[in-house]
This record gives sequence, structure tokens and C-alpha cells, in this order.
Amino acid sequence: MKTNRITLAAAGLLVFAASSCDGAWTPPAEGEGSLALGTMTVTNDDAEKLVSSSAARADGEDLSQYTVRIRNKATSAIVKEWKYADMPEVIAMQVGDYTVTAESHDVQPAEWDKPYYLGSADFTIESGKITNIGEVSCKFSSIKVTVVFEGEIVGYVGADSKVTIEAGDTKLEYSPAETRAGYFKKLEGSSTMAVRFDGTLNGIETHTVFTNTDVTAGTHYRFTFSSKPIPSIPGESGTITNPVDPTTGIGLNVNMKGQDVDGNIVVEEDLVNVKPEDRPGYQPGDEPENPDNPDPKPETTIDFDTDLSWDEPNAIVDGGTYVVTIKSEEPLAKLEVKIESDNEGFIASAGAMLPLEFDLATPPDGYADTFKNDLRLPVGDDVKGQNTVEFNISGLVPLLAGFSGTHTFTLSATDDKGGNLTKQLQFLAE
Repeated sequence: MKTNRITLAAAGLLVFAASSCDGAWTPPAEGEGSLALGTMTVTNDDAEKLVSSSAARADGEDLSQYTVRIRNKATSAIVKEWKYADMPEVIAMQVGDYTVTAESHDVQPAEWDKPYYLGSADFTIESGKITNIGEVSCKFSSIKVTVVFEGEIVGYVGADSKVTIEAGDTKLEYSPAETRAGYFKKLEGSSTMAVRFDGTLNGIETHTVFTNTDVTAGTHYRFTFSSKPIPSIPGESGTITNPVDPTTGIGLNVNMKGQDVDGNIVVEEDLVNVKPEDRPGYQPGDEPENPDNPDPKPETTIDFDTDLSWDEPNAIVDGGTYVVTIKSEEPLAKLEVKIESDNEGFIASAGAMLPLEFDLATPPDGYADTFKNDLRLPVGDDVKGQNTVEFNISGLVPLLAGFSGTHTFTLSATDDKGGNLTKQLQFLAE
């Protein structure tokens, strides 16, 4: 595999040689060491299969504008920053442990035709010594998504139709004629991507949603939409509103292929199933449907015990008790929580403090203490492997009163046999 390099190594070595000969180099002060940036190389894989070629790569990609940052390893604070082409040859630094990163640009939550590359290396500065970093290898580190309408489906899909890709709190919209690749920032606290089709199929209004629950950075996800004859039986597909033209029986088929940075196919499947809560017309408490899979889902022995209402928004009472007790005959494996609201101010405020979608059995990095100590929620081993778990949000619900609107908590409990129960709690603030 070909690797292109922009290197200042030779120049750095010359600086050290010249400094040693003429005595111009000043030894670092006590408690300091030297970092030889002139010998550091930043590399990138020019054979990257996930990124379209361009004229700029004809002679090797130009990495001169990559941003190089040095962070204190203990605090993550940035102590030095340059463009790669502008790095000095040698700098004095305080003794300690550091991390250097090189990145193609400041990655955005979602952007068109702009792949993100990131590389890092750890190093230690020792008193009176010169440290060489060596090579920092940058890898493709965002999520690439392309959408393709293939074959006869091109003639059936209306021009006003669109596919919306949602990853985390961001989205990109693809028209049937869109040829660009979308790039999403690595998801934090979530690995779910939603693929929504809205428009007309052979003149019939069609709405459908598919989900991929195992999204990873450094992967190209290609969603191919094609036509699929299906019997005109109400509800058979379980995913499309008014899906069948009675004269042609044309339906919508979606295939997902995931390809990693080495060109390996990591996933390929027809997306025919969605989460119950993502189905059009879904109501909390509906039994899960899986009509396209002949294998029945595991029977669940999970139950939610609460005095709260599942059927209508609950009032927010100061000093009220808001508890759901999850009981399961089989040990629990997951307790997933999704927080939603029709008040944008609440979403912005809550999202700044914690992820809005998480699994308490395996909390996102850095949030276990927040859930346990600040919100008094069970986390980790207090959920995983347990048969009874108390989800008590009595301290959290009063905070909702300051934001008018309807606030929704979706609880999804899964046992270690695959049984699952998903329900929604709603709270109304006036």
C-alpha cells in the first residue's frame, strides 16, 4: 500500500548537526527538555478507497495544511498548535507526558465531500533530553455515506423525493440526483444511523425509515435503493405507508453495504426491519413487529412496574415521585434511554450536559459519574446482570418544568436472551 509523506526529517537533522557544531543551540532550562519537531513526519494513505481521487492527489496528497496540536496528556489542554508546514524545528517543553495529533481539518458534525483524517502519537519530555516523535499516521476517521438509486427505481421515484440520513443530532438530505458523499463526525454516546425515505413511489406517497445500529467511524456506508415487487397485502412490509401500486405491485428495497478503510466489506444486508418506535404510526405499548423475518423474536419476561401513565403525558408535580421498576426473569443486558422534547431550548440545554441517547448498562465514556452521582441513576453492574432495577428520575423531572412542552423518555430494557420491552413516558410542562 502506497504511503505519501511530507517530511522535515532531513531539515531537522541538519539543524541539530549545525547547532552542535557552532554552539548556537541553547540547552533547555532545569525541568525542561527539547522536542525535535523537525524529525516528525505526518503520513496519510494515498490508496484510501473511501475517498474520491482528485487532481491534488496526482503527485501525492498535500498535507502541509494539516493542523498539528500538542496536548497535555493528563489534562487534554492544548499547549502548542501549528499548521504542519509552519512547525518549528525544535522547541523547549516542560517535563511531562504529551499527545501530538495531526488532523486534516476541524471536523464538522456533517459535511459534503470532506473526509476527515486524524492521527496521534504519545511522547514524553525528559529533563535535558531531546525527544523525537517519528511518524504520525493519519487514518480516515469520519463516517462516509453515499445514496444510490439503482435500476428501475429511478423511473418510479418522484423528483421531490428525498433520503435523509440522520446520525446523532445531525442530518444530510440526498435527492435522487445527489452524487456527492456525505461525511459525519464520529458519533459520541450513540452508534445508530437512521435512513428515511420521504416522497412518491410510482405516484404513491411513501414514507419509510430504516435503522443501522452499529455505525463505526472509518467506514463507508452505501445505501442502494431499488424497486422490489411485493404482494399487495396490507402491512406485509411493515415499513412503508401505502407502499404498493395496485397495478404494478412495486415496493421499495434498500440494501446497505459497509466498507472499511482497507476495502473489506464489513456488513451487507437488506434493510427491511426497523425499530418499533421508528415505524410510521407507532404508539407506545405496541407489540414489536417483524413480518419480514420468519424467526420469532425471543419471548420477553421483562415488566415495567410504575404508578405513572404510559398512555398520556404525566403532570409535573413539585416533590412528586417518578419511578419505574424494571423486573426481568432473565438477567438484564441493556437499559437504553432516549430523551426527546418538542422544546428546542430544553434539547440544547440538556444536550450540553449529557448525551440524549445512552445505555445505562454500558454508559458512554466520561458519563458514568454524572449518571450515578448527579442524576442518581443505576449504571454498569447495577444494571447489567440484575433482575430488578429501579429507574428513578424524581430529581430530574422537576427540571423539566422550566421548559414548556412535551418531554419524552423512551425506555428499552433488553435481557441477556434477547428479550426486549420498549415503552415511552411523557411529561407535560405548561
